[in-house]
Amino acid sequence: MPDSIREVSKNMLFPYNSRIIESYINFITVTYPNLDIYEILKNSNMTAYEVEDHGHWFSQEQVDLFHEQLKDKTKDPQISRKAGRFMAKAKASGEIRYFFLGIIGLYNAYKMVGKAAKNLTKSTTFDVKSISDNSVEIIVKLNKGYSEKEYQCQNRIGMFEAVAEAINAGEIGLEHTECIFKGGEVCRYVITWGKSPAKIIRKAGKVLVPIFLLPSVLAVLHFRFSPTV
Repeated sequence: MPDSIREVSKNMLFPYNSRIIESYINFITVTYPNLDIYEILKNSNMTAYEVEDHGHWFSQEQVDLFHEQLKDKTKDPQISRKAGRFMAKAKASGEIRYFFLGIIGLYNAYKMVGKAAKNLTKSTTFDVKSISDNSVEIIVKLNKGYSEKEYQCQNRIGMFEAVAEAINAGEIGLEHTECIFKGGEVCRYVITWGKSPAKIIRKAGKVLVPIFLLPSVLAVLHFRFSPTV
């Protein structure tokens, strides 16, 4: 079998990078410190070593088992959405990152999320479009041959909400106007936020970063601001 075909087959079987599970574990550790992470991993056919290896990929079956256990042990059907909110805020934390996310704006922040998602999952493609100066449309398409579960959609919603909240964008609105799990061809999200330039000015007053550091900081943002799917 040619290497290119072998790689496609591997991606089809194992489309989710270990960093997704690692982020969930960070959320569990803070929010549910009494849960036995190792037991959950074992029952999901995962190991701690695999999670720590950022070159490792998991199957849909494995991440489904992981999610079902979390939902069962926490008794919280919204666990994936909450995890998405937690993880996105954690990635955007830190005064410097708040500052630069505020400067580049939410549209560009969501574009970065879509690009970073390519390094985390092979199952979906993000398309981010600006609707107005305070709204975007995000379309998530399933790539050919892949499938997802509804909890992964909820995880995305939590992440999108948290990205806006992380840079204090004002009142946020999120409409999920089309959903794969309700008969739609794609998952379509329309996000709006308050127009608040004064908040960005206040942020600039709090953090003074030499202009020559801008390319380096933006590079760090692109690498670190990795969403979940």
